[in-house]
Amino acid sequence: NERPPLINVFLFYEGSHYQSTGWNPNTRSVLSDHWQPHIAISDGGSWSGIGMEYTHYAQDYAYMKSVGIDGQPLIGWHAGFSNPSSGGAWVEGVGTFVPAVIAEWYNMPEAGRFQYNSLEDNRYKPNSNYKNTGTSWLDEEYSIATLLWDLYDKRQDGENITLGINEIWNLIKAYDNFENHNPKYDYKKKFSYHERFSSNERHIKYFKDFYEYMSDYDINHNGRVDSSDQKIVDDVFALHGIPNGLTDPKRSDRV
Repeated sequence: NERPPLINVFLFYEGSHYQSTGWNPNTRSVLSDHWQPHIAISDGGSWSGIGMEYTHYAQDYAYMKSVGIDGQPLIGWHAGFSNPSSGGAWVEGVGTFVPAVIAEWYNMPEAGRFQYNSLEDNRYKPNSNYKNTGTSWLDEEYSIATLLWDLYDKRQDGENITLGINEIWNLIKAYDNFENHNPKYDYKKKFSYHERFSSNERHIKYFKDFYEYMSDYDINHNGRVDSSDQKIVDDVFALHGIPNGLTDPKRSDRV
């Protein structure tokens, strides 16, 4: 039932992107000294590109308590496993997953797919280098997107779970007392990157956060959280090569 404010959409750009802004979490509006958010769509404008940029907008709005989406520490967006954290891949993985769901709602050819890649494909692992030469940096965000798709779809292909999109979105936008894995970048933000909350809460920022949050969730809807829930969570994360939510088990400091 969320309805983010209207945004500007610019067509026929050289590349698609979402221009984020600063949100006032109390008034749920753009800060007075910030620009109105906008989406730019390339002249080749596929649904995958449009859907991804709109998802970034919705996620930015949903994360307003932490002043929007935040992939730090990162070298660059879509840099995947070469980034020092999964923060960027988490944002892009969600942006890859949601357009495939919307396409399914409207019986579009892109249902369950992103740029012709099926999200049913569990071959993607964070550092699998499965993608064609030059695009292996997409593996980490595809591993996140395919895991989210496995939570959503009704096909059981190694996992034993089906959640509705509203439930998944509520998990994606969770706000909780998440551990500060990278203290330099993980301080709790308020209206700017320099103004702190007195609270220790923030939104999900790393895939490790998502795993920890789901580990305390009644995923099988039996009215309690116990070892059976944890097994379901562990199985689906292991299926995608992300045991315990760590995209690189050999680098425990990378979340």
